[in-house]
Amino acid sequence: MGLEINVVEQAYLYLKNYIYNENLNLFLKQGVAEFETKGDLRGRFNKITACVNADNLKADSQLQAWLKQIKFHILPKHVKSNEKEHGAQEKGLFISNVREEKSYSVSKINYFINAPVELHIIDTLWCLYVGPVLEAAICKHSYGNRMSASALQFTKSSDSHHGSVLFKYYIKQYNRWRDQAIQIATDISEKGDDVALLSLDLTSYFYNIDLKFEEIINAIELYYTENDELLLIASKLNLIIEEIHTVYNKEISDFLKITHPDCSSKNGLPIGLASSAIIANWYLSDFDTAISETVNPIYYGRYVDDILIVIKNASINKDNKDNKDNKDNKDNNDNNDPIKNFINKYLKNILDEEKNDKKQESNDYYIRIKNNCLLIQKNKLILQFYDKSHSRAGLEIFKKELDERSSAFKFLPSEHINKELEQFAYDVLYEGSANKLRSIVGIAENETELAKYLSSHITAHRLCKIDNRNKVLNQIKLFFKGRNALQFFRLWEKIYQYAIIIKSESFVNKFYQYINDEISKIEFIPDVSVNAEGIKNSIQQKIHKDLQLYSQLSFEISLGLINIENFKYNWNPENLDFARQFRQANLIRHHLVAWPLLNYTNCEGDLTDEKCYLDMNDIELDAEKIKYSPRFIHFDELQLFNLKDSVGTKKQHTWIKKAINSYKKINSTGNLLSKIIKLKKYKERNIKKYGLKIKENYYKNNTLSLAIANLKVSEADINSAIRKDQIYLFKGRRNCILC
Repeated sequence: MGLEINVVEQAYLYLKNYIYNENLNLFLKQGVAEFETKGDLRGRFNKITACVNADNLKADSQLQAWLKQIKFHILPKHVKSNEKEHGAQEKGLFISNVREEKSYSVSKINYFINAPVELHIIDTLWCLYVGPVLEAAICKHSYGNRMSASALQFTKSSDSHHGSVLFKYYIKQYNRWRDQAIQIATDISEKGDDVALLSLDLTSYFYNIDLKFEEIINAIELYYTENDELLLIASKLNLIIEEIHTVYNKEISDFLKITHPDCSSKNGLPIGLASSAIIANWYLSDFDTAISETVNPIYYGRYVDDILIVIKNASINKDNKDNKDNKDNKDNNDNNDPIKNFINKYLKNILDEEKNDKKQESNDYYIRIKNNCLLIQKNKLILQFYDKSHSRAGLEIFKKELDERSSAFKFLPSEHINKELEQFAYDVLYEGSANKLRSIVGIAENETELAKYLSSHITAHRLCKIDNRNKVLNQIKLFFKGRNALQFFRLWEKIYQYAIIIKSESFVNKFYQYINDEISKIEFIPDVSVNAEGIKNSIQQKIHKDLQLYSQLSFEISLGLINIENFKYNWNPENLDFARQFRQANLIRHHLVAWPLLNYTNCEGDLTDEKCYLDMNDIELDAEKIKYSPRFIHFDELQLFNLKDSVGTKKQHTWIKKAINSYKKINSTGNLLSKIIKLKKYKERNIKKYGLKIKENYYKNNTLSLAIANLKVSEADINSAIRKDQIYLFKGRRNCILC
């Protein structure tokens, strides 16, 4: 029977949802937007179907044409100063807030695959057919990039009402991985036991993997033993992915020899393919088993290549009394090394030590997978030990911070609104007491707090009438100068978002031009000396080109929120095709749309202004945008979308009914709700009542939860929200109770 076109279409929806939630890879997001807006999706889905069903994949001309189009993008990992250090620290320490320089250096870069969207759809099909095969071998201790229930059941059920979500929500998974380790360590310490927490991070993990596709083929054959049809499809998809890897690794090989010389002979994973996330998890499954069975810690958790291990009643031998008379200084140093002693005691034969007598510093550790060595980042190998007879204040501080981060009020922006950017943007680095000025050894920018600050002001300007736009813009101008403007390229989009929402077109134009000017100052200087000036120059030019493209995409995905044709820009309107593609494919940032589902209509106005919706009449949802929605559409959004036509009429009952019918149709639930729930309607004393009952023949979950939001809103806040002659001042009150 082979692959069917409707399956390819569903795979596209999974891909679109995946890239919608992806915040870094704007290259692929633009590619998907362009793919959808070209038209004739059915015809291109047919080509993919025919390709996968071909008898001889290597001879398929369409596949070979797609493979020839594989290229790559590069982005810098770090942007450094090219200015010379001002002497050694023993001669004095110079600290400055000046970030603008004549030039900047980049030595470490990340590669992103640039492939036709058709190959990304095939890659998504691989995730749906082969992903469950590898997921079956991944233990519960792995938290990153875990497949969703609907994706795992894709080949077994055609029901799509669970949504086209490929992976579990990464924030929840990351928080679970991190918070559980701290919570368990804290509980152990509070009960009066010693506890050790070891943190490991693998070096350039995706590049250091040496993948053998034969192992995946063997797993596929074992998994689909009783289903020849699925076995054939999965095997073909695996063959195509192997071809993609081969072409891609060959494409980046010349650059990789300069930027990642230790990885140039390995079959690494292409960043940007959804399948790479699954393979990266599966590749360490033997290591997971070894930790669980050999070490048997009280807690073990891995988030892709970040590893946390908690051991109860751990012992750390800082001094080895049996070796006091040892005259060998090196041996004495080893015996006094708590990390080395800990690893030898608990992780021997799991973490291997790389012997290198030529090095003055300590030896490196690595994980061996088959015959491949995965190096551990030495600067991220951290061992925390808390003795039961000493203070556990460190753990308590960690736990307090986690509790605050997971607060039910974390969505409120009050913390940042009335404070300066500088209060969040920097971390002061100390050696010694934080109370002494001479203990300051440096100042480091805090990217996470920067992102939170910008997000808070974007949210505040959408929801509140606050008048501090000029102050915030001036702070952004001062901070995002020179090296900072380049190092924090991930935040460019948020800056454009803020400027567009507050309607500061002049700032957008100036910032865009400034970024391009600073990009031109970047020099590529590899960590190791190489005699390949031509390739070095090519890498430098590629960095310039791709960073400039990234700035353009950051701007145009934000521009897609407003009326593109009315924006006052300094370049030809024809060059704004990316913005039009993002808007038409609905891959803009939905949380910035002023009225729910306005972006699912043919509205060409400013989506960030609710007046645009209120001024429109007879507005309808666009069927094509609903069909290819990149996310799940919620019931309350449908209610609010139809609210305007019902307010002031006596049709509230039909309004709710219309919303329910739309919800069932849009999310393909069909009769799902009516199968589970029975609605009862009766009238008593001229009051209509509705009851809801779970049917007897349906499984009842004993852990059914009911959430009630109890909001206390002052009359003054209501007035300021609805009256044009009043300005709402965000006071940061937290009168919200969640039950």
